[in-house]
Amino acid sequence: PTFFERVYGWSPGRSGRSLGLLLIFAGCAGMYVGGWLCDRWLALGRREGPLRVGVVGTLGTAVFIAAALLVPDPRWTLALLAPGMFFMAVPVGSAFTSLQVILPNQLRGQVSALLNFILNLGGLTLGPLLPGVFTDYLFHNEKMVGASVALTIALAGVASALLFRLTYRSYRAAYALMHP
Repeated sequence: PTFFERVYGWSPGRSGRSLGLLLIFAGCAGMYVGGWLCDRWLALGRREGPLRVGVVGTLGTAVFIAAALLVPDPRWTLALLAPGMFFMAVPVGSAFTSLQVILPNQLRGQVSALLNFILNLGGLTLGPLLPGVFTDYLFHNEKMVGASVALTIALAGVASALLFRLTYRSYRAAYALMHP
């Protein structure tokens, strides 16, 4: 909303309605497709399927949302945010599912809570902090909030995809232990 207010002069209500509608439709579709894709890869014998979904989701998010925040027209911004929000929702279900299938019952709740803690800690600290730091200290212009958020999302997306990819081998080993 801050981006739409600063860059396009939109009211909070206008940006909220636009983003809310995108999130409802694109986000729900992304969660559904992410689950389907995870099931498909698992059916094909790719035990790291949930992690593959994470790679697809984080890279798609990085590309589309970063692009959305760099275009000069609000119509293009909204058009690019739709697939961005779709991809952002793709790994939601499979991220938690991935833990459930490789952990014993006694650890599932604790590890899921740890995952929630890490996601929220990163999302609630670095998520708001980095765009502000980039806006103030890198770009020195409050109108560059779009570029700051784009840079933050691009960096986070690439880092997330890389981390997902780096865990394929150990995930397959853990899966094999739980499903001999």
